[in-house]
Amino acid sequence: MQVSRKQLVNAARQYIGVKFQHLGRQRTSREGIDCAGLLILTINDIGIRNDLLKINNYSIFPKPTMMRTYLQKYCDIISFNSIKDGDIMYMTFIDYPQHLAFKSTMNNIAYMIHSYSTIGKVVEHRLNQKWINRIAECYRIKGVTWLA
Repeated sequence: MQVSRKQLVNAARQYIGVKFQHLGRQRTSREGIDCAGLLILTINDIGIRNDLLKINNYSIFPKPTMMRTYLQKYCDIISFNSIKDGDIMYMTFIDYPQHLAFKSTMNNIAYMIHSYSTIGKVVEHRLNQKWINRIAECYRIKGVTWLA
């Protein structure tokens, strides 16, 4: 499958403003999505099909090993130094990794797109040092030929 990074980022941006809902898998602002839902639905929207849609049985504080198992099944781990738009950042909150976000760029500045419970919706904002310090691992989706 061939996909451009811009295509993936633009698909994720379509969810900006959708409310946060734990285990949410709906595009509508009434029903909402969580950080995994954003990842799953965005990947599905651009035509990448895999079993990620089946991830829906975790608590509000997911087990890091469960999420990591799914990520490593469908993604390759990469270094932060090689991260590009559309890659996935697995982030630490409350002592262990439990949050997902896409890397994006605006005006040559690093941003991130994620469904953020603190704000209550999907947002895109700068990937500043506070957020960089939370990155536990970075991933690139397997089986995709990334177009320029």
